[in-house]
Parts: sequence; structure tokens; C-alpha cells
Amino acid sequence: MSDKIVPMGEYRTAAHYEDPKLGLEGGTELMQAVVTVAHEGEARQVALVRDGANAELAVDYHAAHVPALHHGDGVIVLVGERQTTVMARLRRPGERPPVSLERHGDQIVLDAREGDVVIRTRAGSVTVGAAGAVRIHGGGIEVSADGELRIVGPVARIK
Repeated sequence: MSDKIVPMGEYRTAAHYEDPKLGLEGGTELMQAVVTVAHEGEARQVALVRDGANAELAVDYHAAHVPALHHGDGVIVLVGERQTTVMARLRRPGERPPVSLERHGDQIVLDAREGDVVIRTRAGSVTVGAAGAVRIHGGGIEVSADGELRIVGPVARIK
């Protein structure tokens, strides 16, 4: 943990785990919650709502893949007797699914689903457009090949 983050576990009370209305008599359970306190992209506190009862829980951990969180975000939390871990952020209404990065055999496939894919650095970029156009921009572009270098297309322009 960063030295800026105050450990929240010490603020927890036994009532959080012994409330029979919430079914928290012990054990571990996945539950839906809403972020009520967030700081620097991390949830500090969440509100569980279950069968009309609610409880506020301090957050101890976040799964590594959870994106930055904000007040009001819906989340899935793993509630245990001694800790609460944010496992996932729920998509907001109308929010598109994230891009997909998958391994298929020896290939790594980045699927943007729609729109362009852009790899950008301070001084250059490579853009693969949704319609198939590929643009490379940089201060200098080097193309090399150990074998044949082919340029194929109905028109090839070198300016």
C-alpha cells in the first residue's frame, strides 16, 4: 500500500458482519455494491444493498485488473470476515465493453471492436483504421527485411 493510503480495516465494526438482514454472519460472499468514497482511483468505502437493508464497508484491497474507480460506480465485492476486496467494476449504462486483448496460439490479438487502434509515443504513432487503412507517422521510419520486401496494391506512390 502507498503511504498516502490510510488502512481502512481498523474502522470496521463487528456489526458489519453480524447483521442477519444482510446475511453476513461469517464466511465469504460476492456481493454487488456502490462506491461511496473514492480517492485517487481506489474505492475506500462501499455500500452494500441487500433486501432493503444496507451497510457501509471499508475496502481493504482491489483486484489487479480493476480500473480507476469513482464515487457512484457499481462494483462487485468479495466480503469476508476480515476484509473486503473489490473484484470488478460494473459497466455504466450505455458504456461500451472494453477492448479485448487475447492470445490465440502464437498470436496476441487486440480487438478494438469498433473505431481505430492507435499506438502512440511522444514522437510517433501507428494507426490501424476501422476501415482497414494503416497510417505510420514518425520523425523517421525505417523498413528493413532479411528477405524480400514487397509493396502490393493497385497504386504505389513514393514521394
